Amino acid sequence: MATNPMALGIPSDRDHPVVMDLATSVFAEGKLRVMMAAGTSAPEKSLLDKQGKPTTNPADFYEGGALLPLGGAQGYKGYLLNFLVEVLAGLLTGGGYAGGGDKAPFNNCTLMIVIEVQKFRELPLFKSELESMIAYLKDTPVEEGNEVLYPGEKEFRHEKTVLESGVPLADRTVKAIQKELDRYEVKIQLADLGQLTPFST
Repeated sequence: MATNPMALGIPSDRDHPVVMDLATSVFAEGKLRVMMAAGTSAPEKSLLDKQGKPTTNPADFYEGGALLPLGGAQGYKGYLLNFLVEVLAGLLTGGGYAGGGDKAPFNNCTLMIVIEVQKFRELPLFKSELESMIAYLKDTPVEEGNEVLYPGEKEFRHEKTVLESGVPLADRTVKAIQKELDRYEVKIQLADLGQLTPFST
């Protein structure tokens, strides 16, 4: 099956949204393309080649390999989530699914479920209680140098960083963009943005 991501957004009074968007595999397929462009290896225990053997070569995925489900030794939980998303977004929508005959097994079908909070709770009270929960979690003792983040906080910080310093790109990606600019005679020469920052899970 594909990476089968699931996403969730929660209303709050914070300056940035409480959101999560996660693949039910070890990581999203798009990160494999980033690794290939940067010439880096995939993390251990994240990929199998077409023979079902562990590999760290991102290209093996596109030659019949597979991304493992999230969860490590508890990977069956990721597989169950992956299966659930395949049924909801693939079968239920009629858009195609793994093993579904002539339709592509990897597609971009989506099922969206929107819940109106006010039908259950008063929105200000809901947001206030959400804030109390976040504060409680953030107050949890952590290992030195770490902190508790709520869904969306890491991405918000990353957004601030790239808005200030730019998006890090592999040299191969920069050259491909420059080639397209030149092909359409766009008078822009991209600066050398250096190597891609190390991939991290």
